[in-house]
Amino acid sequence: MGWIQGALYKALFAYSAAEEGSKPWGAKKRRRLTDDDIVDFCESTLGFECSLVLAAVAQFLFSESGATDEDSAVLTLFQKSLKYGLPDWPSISSYELGFSDRVLAQRLCDAVRADGFEGQFFAPALGSHRDRIEAVLADYPSYFKSVLSGRSSS
Repeated sequence: MGWIQGALYKALFAYSAAEEGSKPWGAKKRRRLTDDDIVDFCESTLGFECSLVLAAVAQFLFSESGATDEDSAVLTLFQKSLKYGLPDWPSISSYELGFSDRVLAQRLCDAVRADGFEGQFFAPALGSHRDRIEAVLADYPSYFKSVLSGRSSS
């Protein structure tokens, strides 16, 4: 649940430790989960494998019927939340625009929301909240500033 809510890895590690998370080891033993186990599960199992299964289910359910985007929106949001480990459309769309760091995508969305942005998708914020976005990006590698400069401000 923490993964699709956009929880930091640090929080996921702490939760696993508090709950004494373990996995099978040998025929009858168990061993504690390592941080690498958790990252692998989140990124590979949830982010890749489960996401592929959901994409196949969505294609099966909605491709032939001509269903509207509204009909498949909830499943699409769930699939992308699993894929990226992000909780909502604005942070997902920020990630997909090239701000492909989970923490950054959420920080950008929090910043523009605090600045009055109420849109469902992040792209419109690039023009109307550019100063706020640039302020957040000042704390990140220059790569992300180049992503912003490559995006239209409208």
